[in-house]
Amino acid sequence: MKKSDTKSTPVPTQEKPMRAWGFLLILIVVSLCVYWQTTDFDMVWDDNGIHLISNPYLNPPGSEDLLHFWEEPYEGLYIPLAYNAWGILNIWGSSLHHDPFVYHFANVLLHILNGLLVFALLKFFLKNPWASMAGSLVFLLHPIQAESVSWISEFRGLLATFLGFSALLLYLRSLDTRYGTKKEIWPAPVSTLLFGLALLSKPSVVILPLFALSIEYFRHRPSRKQLTSPSWLWLWIGFSGAITVITSSAQEGLHSYPFWAKPLVWMDATTFYLYKLFLPLDLAATYSRTPQSVMEQWWFYVLWIIPVSLGTGLWYVRKKYPLLVLSALLFMLGFLPVSGLKEFHFQTWSTVADRYLYLSMLGVALGVGYGINQLRGKWTWTWIGAAILFLGIRTFTVQVPTWKNTLTLWTRSVEVTPESHYAQNNRGAAYNNRSEFTKALSDLNQALTLNPEYTDAYINRGISYSSMGESKKALSDFQEAISRNPDSVTAYNNRGLVYDKLGEYEKAIADYTRAIELKPENAQAYYNRGNALNNQKEYAEAITNFNKALSLHPGYVEAYQNRGVAHLFRKEYDKAIQNYTKAIQIRPTHFKAWHARGIAHFYKKEYASALQDFSRAIEINPSFSDAYLKRATTHFYSKEYALALSDLEEAQRLGITVDPAFLSNVKRLAAP
Repeated sequence: MKKSDTKSTPVPTQEKPMRAWGFLLILIVVSLCVYWQTTDFDMVWDDNGIHLISNPYLNPPGSEDLLHFWEEPYEGLYIPLAYNAWGILNIWGSSLHHDPFVYHFANVLLHILNGLLVFALLKFFLKNPWASMAGSLVFLLHPIQAESVSWISEFRGLLATFLGFSALLLYLRSLDTRYGTKKEIWPAPVSTLLFGLALLSKPSVVILPLFALSIEYFRHRPSRKQLTSPSWLWLWIGFSGAITVITSSAQEGLHSYPFWAKPLVWMDATTFYLYKLFLPLDLAATYSRTPQSVMEQWWFYVLWIIPVSLGTGLWYVRKKYPLLVLSALLFMLGFLPVSGLKEFHFQTWSTVADRYLYLSMLGVALGVGYGINQLRGKWTWTWIGAAILFLGIRTFTVQVPTWKNTLTLWTRSVEVTPESHYAQNNRGAAYNNRSEFTKALSDLNQALTLNPEYTDAYINRGISYSSMGESKKALSDFQEAISRNPDSVTAYNNRGLVYDKLGEYEKAIADYTRAIELKPENAQAYYNRGNALNNQKEYAEAITNFNKALSLHPGYVEAYQNRGVAHLFRKEYDKAIQNYTKAIQIRPTHFKAWHARGIAHFYKKEYASALQDFSRAIEINPSFSDAYLKRATTHFYSKEYALALSDLEEAQRLGITVDPAFLSNVKRLAAP
């Protein structure tokens, strides 16, 4: 290896601090300019689903809830450190209940810190700090990085990378002791601790021991004896093996494909990523590039020629351009765990995803920096500057805004991959959430045209029909979903809701019970069954179900609210008030809980407290007509007839029917 490849040119002592801070400042400011807009974005995709909003252990998180993530995998992943960090962020932003700003800010901060770590890592190899900065800017600004930064759920990957790159940096420092140039003991054990924490944030960093081994080989060219002698890296490998076993055991029922096809799937993913790196124009949340779909294409059987040819070329120039070979190796290693050589969960929808390249971008950054060092031509910086400017503008104007909300995200995915039933279904679900059911049906019908066996699309279309009042069609779709997937908890839950709406409570309870049998820890099914029992006036059983829902999901606001309803009908007013108060504590803007607590106070003849609660409900939702009616009744009993009349008139204006005799009586008493 050439000396120039591994040694940095010394910088005068008086200039070094200023220069270092100058480069870091540029990286920070440019990144903030591009990504700060995300702090105003919504939660999307799995943010609203399994990770945050619907995560029963983070609403709100208690010490026992956070401990749960250490005891067993959650939703197929053992990432307790990431979930505990989310719990802390949730507490930080609890005044606004899952304020997206808090989570987005954390993502932006971690991405910037990762860019600074990349800069520090590149300085181990490149003598030119400007080349290191250019490589770091590519890492920070490439459009393919937008998903990891803009999607709150990828906080886990950003945190794992921050800890992993910190571990890698310290490990490289420890090599100076291992190979005799320094005498420092602490970097090696601290790097091992950081790597262990990285694995507990996201298991994709299991590949970092190979990063460390590759870099050690290219920097120090150790002998076989040196490589195999005891070192802290063996502990890294042990940690990786343990987390791999835990993750594999937690992810069951993965879609399999022939063993002979796995290398070809890997090569297909490699070719796809190379294309997107050089031409990052059509990036999306999903590409529908599943093993099954690509195996049906003729080009799948020849695309391997491209990466194999490039790899062969690199092999022949490995002595002349060693760092180019190292950068390519780091690139390939970065996405190896999700390359297709082994099945993984997201392959149900796509083998490739932008976020899977996050670690690999270290190799890309090194390649860019090394290329600048090698070229040194008159136009080098002009072309590099133009390329970085293009990447930054593309990320800022197109790729980051894609993640603004659920609708923009899936609309972009539909545009890029119109053949994706997954994207069509998810946009249909987004339209459902916006109550645009006609548009939802259009997308969901298209999803089912693309894949008639897609259970989720039947469920979402059933939700559309149910919301439109077409219960018969809704029941038909939920039945279709159940016939295709008899273990679909969501289908049973939603069919139960339709039966509930139709007043067929026994059928609803049967569906909720089946959902509970399939998934005993399903808090929503217990909650729904409690509501159906409330409707049957079986309040004691309803309370038992709400208790179970709350034991599973301690922050379940609606369960507190409806357990309060059950206690109210049992004339247990103090217990009802306790439940409504708990709901209000968790979500202070829950106007229905304020209104319900006011009713409980009214029945206790605590009119002053009732008036305060009704007034707060109206303050939160000025068009809440029931609260005006109840406040009018309370004013009447408090002999405040003019105020009662004012509230009755407002309730009428909002469309509620007022008893004529009561209105006439209030008018008479309110008259001067």
